[in-house]
Amino acid sequence: MLNDKQKKIVHHRWVIFAIIIAVLITVLGLWPIVFYFGAGLLMLYLILEGII
Repeated sequence: MLNDKQKKIVHHRWVIFAIIIAVLITVLGLWPIVFYFGAGLLMLYLILEGII
């Protein structure tokens, strides 16, 4: 298991990675694709759960 200091380091790495990815998506103008992909996953989940 990781101690508290290691957990904090790993968390900071994920935050930096997420910021870099968000900047790249913004620069490349890929937000519509990201939203459509997310909406598709949501619809798939709802269909498989029998809600729709």
